[in-house]
Amino acid sequence: MANERNGNRTKEPTQTVARRVDYGVTEQAIAKLADEHAMTTIENRQDYDKCVKSIAVFRNLRGEVTRRHKQEKADALEWCRLVDAGKKALLELLSEPENRLKDLKAGYDEKKAKEKAAKAEAERQRVRKIDGAIHDIERLASQRFKTSKDVQKTIDGLEAMEPAKDVFQEKYDQAKVTKDETLKALQAILKARNTKNARPPNWKNSAKSRRPKRSV
Repeated sequence: MANERNGNRTKEPTQTVARRVDYGVTEQAIAKLADEHAMTTIENRQDYDKCVKSIAVFRNLRGEVTRRHKQEKADALEWCRLVDAGKKALLELLSEPENRLKDLKAGYDEKKAKEKAAKAEAERQRVRKIDGAIHDIERLASQRFKTSKDVQKTIDGLEAMEPAKDVFQEKYDQAKVTKDETLKALQAILKARNTKNARPPNWKNSAKSRRPKRSV
């Protein structure tokens, strides 16, 4: 009862199959034949012949069941083949428009991926260009100067240069800071050079006093 309430009814395999396939004999008929041909001992030739005939009855019925099973199975296999063929045909019909749509989608996805990659590369190049312009300002203070005039000339040129917003864009403020810091560095270089090259006012008299006197 519990199995029936849960929808899990337990049935013997032959009971289920017997309702679908006619094997020419039923379980009830087999049970009746088993009772009719039941023997426990063989006492004489008559019992022996009866046993042989009973064996033939069951053997013949087994052959009939096997024959009908083969026929039913052949029909079932043919049905399965038709079912499989029908499925295959329908899947092929469905696959053709589906694959066309998949190819269309794949082409669009590829196009969008290329556009995205190109946009990303353009953005990298744009940022790299701005960073390069800022670095060019920084390098002004790291170059080698031959004279103080070269330093002053660089300072004058940098002071006259005003970072353009359309060039430095979102890094415009950074460019202005870099310019100011580079100017400070250049001015420090110029000051150090001037200090190094500076001579005291009486350096000529001091130099003369240090010269050895000529002997007469």
